[in-house]
Amino acid sequence: MLMVNDSNICEGDIISINCSADGKPLVHTYQLFENDIQVPDSDTKGVWKRTMSAQGNFTYRCVANNTVGTSDKNVTVSVNGNWYFFFYLMITYAVKELKVRLFSSWLSLLVASGKNYLSTGGNK
Repeated sequence: MLMVNDSNICEGDIISINCSADGKPLVHTYQLFENDIQVPDSDTKGVWKRTMSAQGNFTYRCVANNTVGTSDKNVTVSVNGNWYFFFYLMITYAVKELKVRLFSSWLSLLVASGKNYLSTGGNK
């Protein structure tokens, strides 16, 4: 099994990659490849943390090894630039600001209409 804590992230984020496999005989080592290049700090426990320093799509392949053979599994991670997060924040702020302005306009219309909906539940 190959698991990544999040497959759509922003540049600079840290991901956790976990590889596990059941086998007879037991798995003795795991190797991790990023876009077909072996990660130098391959780990016998099958757990890695990677800081995503570039934008793009990255394919990770975990290879489990025992004395009989190997087994592998792939997962793809999409890394968006910091602009993506900035754009998301700007849209979120704009929507909140719009809601506040709409509510304020609605409240102004209620006050201008001379009806007191707040204290009477709209029955005046």
